[in-house]
Amino acid sequence: MENEFMKRGYLLPEGCKDLLDALNLKEKQDFLTFKPFKTKPKLASLPKPSVSFSPAPALLFKEIKLSAPITVGQLAEALKAKPFAIIADLMEMGIFASLKQCIDFDTASSVALKYGYLARKA
Repeated sequence: MENEFMKRGYLLPEGCKDLLDALNLKEKQDFLTFKPFKTKPKLASLPKPSVSFSPAPALLFKEIKLSAPITVGQLAEALKAKPFAIIADLMEMGIFASLKQCIDFDTASSVALKYGYLARKA
C-alpha cells in the first residue's frame, strides 16, 4: 500500500528522475546568484504639494506639585487617573507597589509625564 507522498519523485521538480538531476537543474538555472540591474530604473517624479505645512506645536504639559514621598493613591488623585492604572504603569517600570505604599519623587514624576503632567516638588 503506497501513498501519494511515498511515490518516487514526489518532491522533485518536473523533468527530474532523481536528486542528481535536480542538482544539475539547479546549477543550470543559477537562481541562487543575484544579478543586479546594469542601469538604475527611473522613478517618476512626484508633484510638489501646493499646500505648505506648519511645524507641529510643542507638547504642552500641565504643571502639578507633588510632595516628595507620595502614596500611589494620592498620585492617582493628583493625576485624575484610576489607581489600578497607576499601579499598572509602575509595574511596567518594574516597581511593585500597592495603593498605600509610598514612592519617591522621581518615580512619581515619570508616571506623571506619561499622563501629560510636569511634576514639581511642593
